[in-house]
Amino acid sequence: TFSEKEFLKERDVIFKEIQMTHDDPDRQHTQSVFETVFREHPYRYPVIGFRPLFEGISREMLLDFYRTFYVPNNMTLVVVGSVDANDIIQAAEKHFCGFAMKSLNTPSYFEESVQVARRSCYLQGAFNVVRGSLAFRIPNLRHPDAPALDILANILGQGYSSILWRKIREEKQLVHDIDVSNWNPGQSGLLWISYLCDTGKREAVEAAILEVLRELKIDNLLLEKAIRQVLVDELNVRKTMSGQSSRLGAAEVVIGLCANLFTEDSSGYKRPN
Repeated sequence: TFSEKEFLKERDVIFKEIQMTHDDPDRQHTQSVFETVFREHPYRYPVIGFRPLFEGISREMLLDFYRTFYVPNNMTLVVVGSVDANDIIQAAEKHFCGFAMKSLNTPSYFEESVQVARRSCYLQGAFNVVRGSLAFRIPNLRHPDAPALDILANILGQGYSSILWRKIREEKQLVHDIDVSNWNPGQSGLLWISYLCDTGKREAVEAAILEVLRELKIDNLLLEKAIRQVLVDELNVRKTMSGQSSRLGAAEVVIGLCANLFTEDSSGYKRPN
């Protein structure tokens, strides 16, 4: 129904969340990374959006968006648990039968241009520590190198035994914290090294990180350990119903490989591969 009262109430909530983002140095830092890395792609914009745009949105505009995009050919229904597939199909047909298919104008995204040099951005403020990142552009989740990048992120900076934690924090004592993540949700992504250090140490930290990357050597023991850790993390996700639904949804919507995640046994139960 989108009542005017609820519309205005939720818009005020968003205004407060946007202000919280401006008051949070970690979020400021993250946003500056995306704005620096992505020049054309919408990834450069904050997920929550901009206040001036929300100020110009009316209830009618929201309704128009809802009627345009909330259509069956733009939906994915994921159901997990001890259920009967036929019952779910019948329930879905019953409750969604009133939704009409519509043609969709799929948004087009600009491909990022080739980057030929390092890009940098520096924010200054009333901060008592340095929050820094080195971000490297990587292929999307469907790329065959994606699993290897997950393993690399684990080896470099996930856990107290990781290479960057040992060399940059424990041996050189340059940072308070250092972490590596492999962020590739769909079209492209980042291998992201983030750190926290005292003021005046940023240049030494980044030089030490780049030195580790240039001289990086990964033996079989290190590789096998990282593979085990990544597999354990994935298995832990799939132990829960919410984790299985998340993986199924991402596989269908982002990758298009839903059928490969589960195998149906003789009793009709679909078991995770």
